Amino acid sequence: MLVPYLGRVDGSKNVPASEFVCTERPPDNRQFWASQVQIGNEAILLFALKDQEVAEYHYRFYRMIASLISERWAEDAQSSFSSLLREELNATVHGEVDEESWREKQGLLRRQSNVRRETKLFRDYAHASFIDTLTLYLHGICCDIDVETGPRQLASRYLRRRLNLLYALYPPPEGYAVLPEHLKESS
Repeated sequence: MLVPYLGRVDGSKNVPASEFVCTERPPDNRQFWASQVQIGNEAILLFALKDQEVAEYHYRFYRMIASLISERWAEDAQSSFSSLLREELNATVHGEVDEESWREKQGLLRRQSNVRRETKLFRDYAHASFIDTLTLYLHGICCDIDVETGPRQLASRYLRRRLNLLYALYPPPEGYAVLPEHLKESS
């Protein structure tokens, strides 16, 4: 659903926090851009459109899709992606795809010295990293995007490895690609 604005009311001990659609802009601390309502096996995605740029719509849409996929993450995909992350951690690869996975990675590295152990910290990091990487992958199928470099950004060769893994796990429709070599493969 595309709506003008989404707002939030904080909960209390007896009443959970609630989200709502509104036509007037809520205060910044009560405004958010995307939400999900689950009814049985159906997911309804809501996106606030006013005061946002088109690039933000795409990002938030693909992030919600990536989050939904992460809730139904196949065991083989999870294992493959986690193995790739462990290789990166063992090689002390710096950076991540986006802010959420960066925070989770920093928390993992601060609190856990043995990154080979299967812990909640690692699972949380892998989950956030999967969502961030899959968001980029899905957005890349739709649009020709550039990844901004920066001190927190994952080096391009590692990002390329992740995108190639996702390409193998979740191939795009025929004629679509994320990386230039994928176009050559599909022709």
